Amino acid sequence: MRFLSITLATAASVVAFAAPSFASTATVQETAHLTAAGTTYYTAYSAKDMIDCKAGRLCLYTAPNFRGMQVSWPAGNYTPDFTKIKCASGYCQTNGDFNDEASSWANNSTGMRYCVSRDIGGGGWDNSMPNLTQGNFGAGYDGQASSLSFQGCP
Repeated sequence: MRFLSITLATAASVVAFAAPSFASTATVQETAHLTAAGTTYYTAYSAKDMIDCKAGRLCLYTAPNFRGMQVSWPAGNYTPDFTKIKCASGYCQTNGDFNDEASSWANNSTGMRYCVSRDIGGGGWDNSMPNLTQGNFGAGYDGQASSLSFQGCP
């Protein structure tokens, strides 16, 4: 049986909830992080096949061609530190978190240009992902992203 795991992270504690999931081929984790800019929400899906990016969301994937583990944000949400996103077993190659793992993206947001950066908190190289675009990160960018902003690259 698969479970839907919901984790709420606050400055003082982390609270986790689990409930049965109706998806038989995927693992789903919904997470909220309280940041200085407000609460940031993302969803992580894990599956062997291509995972569609829902309308109104920005999606990053651990494998090329929209496969592996998908981390998905509603339009306007972001994560300045990918080490805070834990990976499903077998989907990430480095430290068990999403830092330096993104290989492909789909931006199905509502008019927002997103940016991934090599450094936590932004900086280093940046890769812009305009609204309604998708693709694989090229050589030199694959497996290098450490943060996400929703206001485009500097």
